[in-house]
Amino acid sequence: MLILTVTGFTWVLSAGSQEASPQDSGETLSDRVSRLEAELVETHRDEANRRGQVIYSRICAACHGRDGKGDGPGARELDPWPRDFTVGKYRIRSTLSGQAPQRTDIEGAVRRGMPGTAMPAFGGVLSDDEIADVVGFILTMGPRGLVGREPEALSIPEFPAPDAARLADGRAVYLILGCWKCHGLDGSGRGPSAKGLKTDEGQPIRPRDFRYEPFKAGRSPETVARAALSGLIGTPMPSHAEIMVIPSEAIDAFAEAIPAPARSELDDFRSTAPSAAELMDLDDDAWQRLRDENLVSLAHYVLSLSRRDRLGYQLFGQEPEFEGRQP
Repeated sequence: MLILTVTGFTWVLSAGSQEASPQDSGETLSDRVSRLEAELVETHRDEANRRGQVIYSRICAACHGRDGKGDGPGARELDPWPRDFTVGKYRIRSTLSGQAPQRTDIEGAVRRGMPGTAMPAFGGVLSDDEIADVVGFILTMGPRGLVGREPEALSIPEFPAPDAARLADGRAVYLILGCWKCHGLDGSGRGPSAKGLKTDEGQPIRPRDFRYEPFKAGRSPETVARAALSGLIGTPMPSHAEIMVIPSEAIDAFAEAIPAPARSELDDFRSTAPSAAELMDLDDDAWQRLRDENLVSLAHYVLSLSRRDRLGYQLFGQEPEFEGRQP
């Protein structure tokens, strides 16, 4: 008798079984065990998806639609529209641009909610197992590539406390990479390219006001860094992963587009930036360290644009990233 236990299921294979023996079928015992394990895993996944479908129908379908197309009964009354799960585009990701999200990215959105939208937090309503089940079902609505082996998470550096020099470097990176064109020189979201921006679905979208508006994944240097590296898929916000390392020769070219009063803010950063030839000589680890230095400086600078400490905001504002948002 062979007893096989996988993911909470137990199968007993008795000698009296009517199935063909491995010798009769040409299947080795090892092959047979592997096949049965795969069948058990599939059974477990199917049962989890059925539980997830029940939860989805109860709390998600009203906005995201029965089939996950973002076309629930009240969808068009919402701004922004609910996510269309069938296209598999998730903006809040810990993976590179063009890659699928990790399951934990989607589970985090369900648990935390999406500040600044109608998506509430379900962390106090659903258990961790229920959140895992409903996310598993949601993934079945999208492209095949979303189900299966997950891509690796982005490498995010440590974030030491910011000082004046680091914030000055972050300001320079913000200007050189063109963040100001959409988000504005002051982080207000009113840059010269801000008007007329649209999502891939054609819905108007405004750049984030870094001074007051909520950050959907939370207001922290880690979340700012992930957004800068991965981009926000389906929006005009691209990935900056490959341009975070800036040769000194390129700074002057970028500076031409920067308003004249702000160009002098690049002087100190330019004086320490490596040349293109020096960058070519860097090994992968040294390049990564330089990228991380600029990424850390940029993330801290973006957060420094906050004006939430001002009296008016303290009296009348709110911080939805840190407030429980129950359905």
